[in-house]
Amino acid sequence: MANPPAPHEHYANHPIRVRPGATAAPAGVAPATLQVAYNFPTGITAGYGTTIAIVDAYNDPSAESDLGVFSTQFKLPTCTTANGCFTKVNQNGGTKYPRPDSGWALEISLDIQWAHAIAPGAKILLVEAASNSFTNLMAAEDYASTHAQYVSNSWGSSEFSGESAYDTHFNRGGVSYFVSSGDNGAPAGYPSASPNVISVGGTTLHFDSSGALTSETGWSSSGADAAPTKPPTPPRQTSANTPR
Repeated sequence: MANPPAPHEHYANHPIRVRPGATAAPAGVAPATLQVAYNFPTGITAGYGTTIAIVDAYNDPSAESDLGVFSTQFKLPTCTTANGCFTKVNQNGGTKYPRPDSGWALEISLDIQWAHAIAPGAKILLVEAASNSFTNLMAAEDYASTHAQYVSNSWGSSEFSGESAYDTHFNRGGVSYFVSSGDNGAPAGYPSASPNVISVGGTTLHFDSSGALTSETGWSSSGADAAPTKPPTPPRQTSANTPR
C-alpha cells in the first residue's frame, strides 16, 4: 500500500549557526587529526571510484574556489571542475543555478570541504535545490541518488504528519543517505527520523596535552528519536551502530 501524500509544502533549515568572514588561520580540528582519531584511510586516493553528493538549497557561488583554498590549507589534492573531481548542478542536473543565500552557502562550503577531507580520492557532486522547500530538495535528492553512491544532507525540519510520503526519496538501492540529526535535541527532525537514512549527530573530541584522543562526547542538542512507533532500522544500517 502506497504512503499517503504529504498534506502541504514543508521547508527545511540548515543546522549551521556561525557567521562567515574568517580573517585568521583556521583553528580547531584539522583533517589529519580526524583521520587519526577515527582511523580513516589517510592516502590521497581514499574514496577513489566513488562519488559523494551534497544536497543543499540555494547557490554557493564560491563553492569551488573556497574548496580550493581549503585543499591548499590542508595539503589535500585539488578538486576542481577542470580535473573532473568537482561538479555543481541545479536540482535537475543543469547549470542554471538558484539564487545565492549566504547562510546556505556557508553550509554548502562546510559540507563539500569536509567530504573532500575525509575521502580526497572521491568525486564531489554538489546539487543545489532551487529553494529550501521539500519539493525542491527532494528533486535534488532524486538527482543525487542517480549519480552518487553516498548522499549527504545537512538540513531538516520538525517532524510532521505525512512525512513518510517522502521516505521513497531515500530508498535507492546501492546508495547510502546521511542526514544531520539537527540542533534541537529530542524529538528528531525529518528526514533524520526516516528509517531509510543514517542520522548523524555532532560530537566533540577531547585530546590530551600530547594530542592523543582521550574521549568523545555527543552534543546535548543533537537530535534524537526514541519513539517506539518508528519502523525498524533497515538491515544495511544495523552494523553502523548509529542510533537516531
